[in-house]
Amino acid sequence: MSLSNNNNKQFLIQQLVWMGVSIAISLTICMLLPFPLSLVAIIGIFLLLNFYLRNRIIKTNGLEIGILMP
Repeated sequence: MSLSNNNNKQFLIQQLVWMGVSIAISLTICMLLPFPLSLVAIIGIFLLLNFYLRNRIIKTNGLEIGILMP
């Protein structure tokens, strides 16, 4: 039971860290670029960050999914 709680807390902390990172990046881009460009940049970085996290989780767990990864 304790191991499961530890994994849940670790997962929650990692999610909060990545949410903070993405919000910080989004706010920085909003301050540096004008509106139409900032929106495109934020969406692009959000997608790239999701691909990075997905690939990291797949490699960490030792999963091989040929259909999802080119």
